[in-house]
Amino acid sequence: MISTPTPDARRSGALLAACIAVLLLSSAATASQPGTVVVDVRDGAISLEATQAAWADVIVELTRKTGITIHVVSLPAEPLTASFSQVDAAQAVRRLFGGSAGFAFVYGPGPVPVDVWVVPPAAAVEPRTQANAADRLADAPGDRTIDALARVVVTDPDVDVRSAAATALVQIGTPRAFQAARAAIFDEAKLVRLRTVEALADHGGEPATQILREALRDSTEEVRDAAAAGIPSPEIANATPSTVAGRQQ
Repeated sequence: MISTPTPDARRSGALLAACIAVLLLSSAATASQPGTVVVDVRDGAISLEATQAAWADVIVELTRKTGITIHVVSLPAEPLTASFSQVDAAQAVRRLFGGSAGFAFVYGPGPVPVDVWVVPPAAAVEPRTQANAADRLADAPGDRTIDALARVVVTDPDVDVRSAAATALVQIGTPRAFQAARAAIFDEAKLVRLRTVEALADHGGEPATQILREALRDSTEEVRDAAAAGIPSPEIANATPSTVAGRQQ
C-alpha cells in the first residue's frame, strides 16, 4: 500500500521542487526583476494579479499557495503581467502560458492536479536545454508521475494532451520514462507520433535512437523523415530499403 503524504508535507515538497525547477530551468528568469505577484486560493479557485513580475516568482508563489508542482522547461525572459479571478488550476495554468503550449496534468486522489508539466512550442526553446534540464529534474516527479503520464499517453482522447505527455516523458529522460514514451510512436494520430519523434530526435542519445529506429517504419513520410533526422547519418546511410519503408497499420 502506498502511503499518501500529508498536505503540509506535500506542499513543502512541491515548493522545494518548484524552487529547484526554477533554478535549473530558467537562467533568464533568475535575475532580479521588479514587479509584484499576488496569488489567492479560496475553495480551490485561484485568483492572480501579476504586474511586471518575474516568471520564477510567479511559479514559486503559485506552488506555495496551491501545493501544485509546476514543471516548465523554459520560462519566458520577459516579465509577466496578468490578471484572472476564481478559476481552477487547469484554467490558471493555461491562461498563464497560452494556447500554444502543451500541458500534461497529473492528478492524485483529489480533483486538483499535483503536478503540471508545461511543454513550450519546440521552436521556443533550445532542444538540448529542454532535455538536460528535464533529465536533472527526473528525481523530483519520480515513478508516480511517470506512471501517470504513461496513462495519459495511451488513454487521453485529446491528441494535444497525449503529445504533451509523451514529450514530457522524453524530457524526463530516464529508462522508465523512455519506455512509457515509446507507446506514442504507435499512436493512431500522426500528430502524436510526429511530436514524439521530434522530441526524441531533439533529446538524442542511444535510448532515444532505439525508439527512432522503430519510427523509421511509420506509415507516413513526414514521421519517417523526422525519425531519420534524429539518427546518426552513417546509420541512416547503411539502412536497407525495407528499414525506411512505411509500416502497415
